[in-house]
Amino acid sequence: MNILYLNLLTIVGISSCIKHENCPRYVQIPAFITPAQSAYHLGDTISIISKFYKDVKAFNSEYTELIERIDAGNFVWDPSTSIERIDTIGLANITTIDKYFSLVEDSNYNYHMFVESDQFSAMDGQYNYKNDTFDLRIRLIPKKIGTYFILQKSGVGFFGNQKFPQKCPGLNVEAWVQMNHAENNNIELLSESPDSFFNTLILGNPKGNFYDVGGYCFKVIP
Repeated sequence: MNILYLNLLTIVGISSCIKHENCPRYVQIPAFITPAQSAYHLGDTISIISKFYKDVKAFNSEYTELIERIDAGNFVWDPSTSIERIDTIGLANITTIDKYFSLVEDSNYNYHMFVESDQFSAMDGQYNYKNDTFDLRIRLIPKKIGTYFILQKSGVGFFGNQKFPQKCPGLNVEAWVQMNHAENNNIELLSESPDSFFNTLILGNPKGNFYDVGGYCFKVIP
C-alpha cells in the first residue's frame, strides 16, 4: 500500500468520525442601521454600526445554534458594504454607492469607498479591535432619490487564521451579519421592485439572500 493511498484513507477515516452537526459552520455577528426607518430624506445621515464581543454565536450545517460560542478574537474579518438600487430594471447585482451616497470619512476607522468603474463602487475596510471587542461605524448621506437595498457583509479569513477550540478538521466557518436583530428591515420593498431578480429571486430565499447578508431596504425621498 503506497503512502499516498494510506494518507487518503487516514483523511477519510478522520472525516467519517466527525459529527458535522457538532461542527461550527457559520458564525453570526450583529449590525444596526440607525435611525431605523423605511424612508430618509436627501441630506439625512444614515449610520451602520457593528459592534460585538469576540465570543460569537456559532451554527452547524443544519443552521442549528450550537451551545458553545466560539472565540473569534484571532479571525481576520473582511467587512464590506454594497448598495443596489432596486426601483428600476437592469441594475441587479450592480452596486454603485458613489452615485447615490456620500461616505462621511472617519479617521477613527479604516473603512473607505472604492470605485472600480461606472458600474461598481462599494466600501470595505476593517473593524477596530479593542478590549476583546470588534467595532465599526459607517455614516452615509443620500444624494439621489430612489429605493435601495443595503448588504452589509463580513467575510472571514480562511488561510491559517481560523483557530478556535471547537474547530473541526478541514471545516472553516462563514459569517452571517444579522441586521437590526433580523426584524422586518423593510423587506417588503423588494416586492415593489420591477426587477424579478429582487421581487422573485431574492425574496425566494430571504434567509440566505437578505437576512444573513445584513439586508436592509429603504427609500430616499426629497
